[in-house]
Amino acid sequence: MKIISKTYVLVSILILAAFINLTLLYQTEQTDNSQSYTIISTGDLKVQIESITGLATSVASGNNEDVEEIENTIKKIENILKILKNGGNINELTIEKIPSALTSEYNKVTTSWERYKEKAMDVENTSVFDMEATSAMNYVLQKNSELVLETNSLSKELSGLDRNYNKHKEIAKKLENSALAIGKLTLVISIGEEENVQEQLKNERVAFSIGLEKLLGTSTNETLDKIPRENSETLRKLDPLWEAIQPKIKIVEERALLSTEFIQIRNEMNAEKISLYSDIDNLLYLLNQEIIKENTQGQVAIQ
Repeated sequence: MKIISKTYVLVSILILAAFINLTLLYQTEQTDNSQSYTIISTGDLKVQIESITGLATSVASGNNEDVEEIENTIKKIENILKILKNGGNINELTIEKIPSALTSEYNKVTTSWERYKEKAMDVENTSVFDMEATSAMNYVLQKNSELVLETNSLSKELSGLDRNYNKHKEIAKKLENSALAIGKLTLVISIGEEENVQEQLKNERVAFSIGLEKLLGTSTNETLDKIPRENSETLRKLDPLWEAIQPKIKIVEERALLSTEFIQIRNEMNAEKISLYSDIDNLLYLLNQEIIKENTQGQVAIQ
C-alpha cells in the first residue's frame, strides 16, 4: 500500500513538473513571439522613413496629393515609437516594450527621428526647381519650333541664289541643324539629364550665333557677300527671334533645374536619415543581444 501511495506521489510530482515546464515553455513561446514582433516593428521604422524621404521630394515637386500620405506615415512612425517605449499592440500583435537597459539607445532613436522629421518637412516645403531656370527652359522649348521653321525657311530662300552664295547656303543648313539640336538638348535637360548636355547646348548656341552673325554681315571673323534683300526676309525675322531666345538658352546651359536651396536641404535630410538609420541599427543589435541573453537564462531556468 505504501508502495502504491509513493507511486501516486511520484506520478503527481512528475505531472506537476511537466505542467510547470509546459507552462514555462508556453510563456517563453509567447515572450519570444512578442520579442520578435518588437524587433520587426523596430526594423519597420526604416521602411517608413524611406517612404517619407520619397514623399517629401514628391510634395516638393508639386504632387500635393502626397501630403496626406506623408502625414499618415509620420503618425505611423510616432505610434511605433510610442509602443516600443510602453509596449502595446500593432495590427493585433503584441509588442514588448524596449528593455530599460536600452532606454538610452531608444532615446537616441527618438532624438534622431525628430531631427530627420524636421529636415523632411523642410524638403516638403521647398520648391524642387529653380523657377528662373525652369521658366527659361519652357520658353526655349516653346520658341524652338518657331526657330526650326525660320531656319528651314531661310535655307529655302537662299536655295535659289547662285554659287557665289554656296557658303551662305552651307551656314543656313548648319543653323537649321543647330536649331533642331537646341530643341533636343533642352528637352533632354528638362527630364533631368544635365551631365555634359549643358555643355553641348552651349556649343550649339555659340555655333548658331556665329553662323547668324556671318549671314547678317556683323561677324568680325569672316565677311560674306551681302544677301539680296528679296532673299533675306526670313533672316530679318530670325535675328530678333534669336535675340529673344539666346539669353534663355544661356540660363538653361548655366544653371541646374533643381534649385540650390532644395539640393542643400535634401542633402541635410539625407544626412539626418543616415544618422537615424545608424541609431536604429544599433538599437536593433542591442535588442537582439538582450533577447538572446534572456532566452539563454530562460532555458537554464526550465532545465
